Amino acid sequence: MVVRTVPLVPIPSALPEYIERIQRWERTSAARRIAEFVDSGELPAVDPTDGYHFTYGYAKIESAIDHVRREMYKQRLVRPITWHTKTPLIRWWKEALAEWKPVAFFAGQKSQKFRSHMSRWNSSPKVRMAVAHYNLLTSVNLFECRFTRTFEVVFFDFPFHPQMVKQAVDLTLRDTSFKRVYVEFLCLKDTLDHRASEVMVRELMDLYRQR
Repeated sequence: MVVRTVPLVPIPSALPEYIERIQRWERTSAARRIAEFVDSGELPAVDPTDGYHFTYGYAKIESAIDHVRREMYKQRLVRPITWHTKTPLIRWWKEALAEWKPVAFFAGQKSQKFRSHMSRWNSSPKVRMAVAHYNLLTSVNLFECRFTRTFEVVFFDFPFHPQMVKQAVDLTLRDTSFKRVYVEFLCLKDTLDHRASEVMVRELMDLYRQR
């Protein structure tokens, strides 16, 4: 398994005020506290409402979608599953990448609808990617998950919880028949987000080595 960070450079269309906001936020006391953990090789228990994830806003979303779109046009990404922590982001990605007919997996979906989506993902040649919500990991729909045709997992907006991220990776890949699988963490280059993503990669690999 190949696990790596993918540093993104904000594209010109990314809202300039969000790029400026990132620069301002990274000088705040909250950012410094997170940086202390990251510099020590750990990941802090970050509350999603504290500003960290929200700070990167449009700059990261637009850049990440642009990256995924380019990779899929070049056929370097084949049927990837992208994991998210926020429901609005899933809808955003579905709309932005509609040409690949994304299937969305939500924790609260009725079982019949979830099974229908799972069937589409595993059997339809028209469906090229999926977006999944982290709450799926604690949902009864977890037992319906059989992502048999994916070998690429993309984390766009992930919690600072290596064990939870590992659970998402294992869930996505547990029935795959592919020997070579790829796990990528999208982050904004030269930011605290980039440094935290690299720590996540190290901690995730440490968890796999402990098995």
